[in-house]
Amino acid sequence: MIRELMTVDDLADYLRVSKSLIYKWTSSKEQWLKGQRLTFIKFGNTIRFRKKDVEDFVDSNIISGNKSSKSEKADNIIDFRLGGQNE
Repeated sequence: MIRELMTVDDLADYLRVSKSLIYKWTSSKEQWLKGQRLTFIKFGNTIRFRKKDVEDFVDSNIISGNKSSKSEKADNIIDFRLGGQNE
């Protein structure tokens, strides 16, 4: 299981997003209320992520093509990448 733990740097590279967005996903109460908070494990001042939790987080943010227009899907993708700042 330890080998499956990712650092913030690892996760940012894996998802191709900024480290600041990773921190936002882990700390924002607003994200938690939206169901978009990323689960993490805390060791002292460091945090790690299990691959399964990351996959669950990504899966929970999938937007079905059947329920949204093209512009809504684009807005949702931008919103996901910006951490919910596209209002």
